[in-house]
Amino acid sequence: MAEGAPLLREYREKFLSRVRIPPYPPFFFPNAIYEGVTLIISSNEKALAKATFDFLETLGHIDLLNKHAIFEPKQNTEETRQWQAFSIAALICYARPFLKSYGLPELKNNLLENLSTQRKLSHNKFMYRRDTLIAHGDDKGFEIQIHNINKNAMSLHSQDKYLNKDDTEELRLLASEMLTKVTNIRNGQEND
Repeated sequence: MAEGAPLLREYREKFLSRVRIPPYPPFFFPNAIYEGVTLIISSNEKALAKATFDFLETLGHIDLLNKHAIFEPKQNTEETRQWQAFSIAALICYARPFLKSYGLPELKNNLLENLSTQRKLSHNKFMYRRDTLIAHGDDKGFEIQIHNINKNAMSLHSQDKYLNKDDTEELRLLASEMLTKVTNIRNGQEND
């Protein structure tokens, strides 16, 4: 079975049953050219469809972290780079629906409504990491170590920049809950 096939099947069964959009999300087949009818949908419907893709992408990156079982730096540089890339990608994709997007309405309040205290804490933790450690590189959460006297060999260390095993599961649960919320909001709008 092709990588991503179970997620694709679930996506098609659960989320395409009521929405008329291309049959495959672009991140599964990024080079595909879709033929079909261009739909005119409201900006709110477009924001919800975009959030659907963002949360599915988040789950896809988490699936890759789990598949390769990389949750910490490895001796193998390639595996460490994969861990870093999948972690950053998952956090960026998760954060998109909560941030300002020009031309689309904000979904943040609707998505965060009625979240448990634990889920709100998780959400805030991941947004903080995205904002301060990944997107902006603020002077928080990391340190620079100099390795030689000439100061030309150094490394950056951060406890929180990348996802460990517990973070991965926590983000998976949160993104799944958000995906369900987006779907419920979409279905509620379609029934009106």
